[in-house]
Amino acid sequence: MDLVEHARALRAHTAYLHVADAAGVDGEGLQIGDGEIDFERLVPVYEGFDGPIITEIWRDHERRDAGSKSATGRLRDVRQRVR
Repeated sequence: MDLVEHARALRAHTAYLHVADAAGVDGEGLQIGDGEIDFERLVPVYEGFDGPIITEIWRDHERRDAGSKSATGRLRDVRQRVR
């Protein structure tokens, strides 16, 4: 199933989001924009979402959460572009 279609199907049942990019079968936890997820298609599905959004960047704790802070900015940039 297409990720965006899957997100649409689950949207009404979503209480919180854990967000990261991914590539291939086991390449998850990548920085937003460094993988294969099309965030420009995905972000509009969650327009008006009021729950917590947690970025999950692999081994980010070792960099004092710099990756999570960057991911938040990247998601904000995508949201601005798709409006």
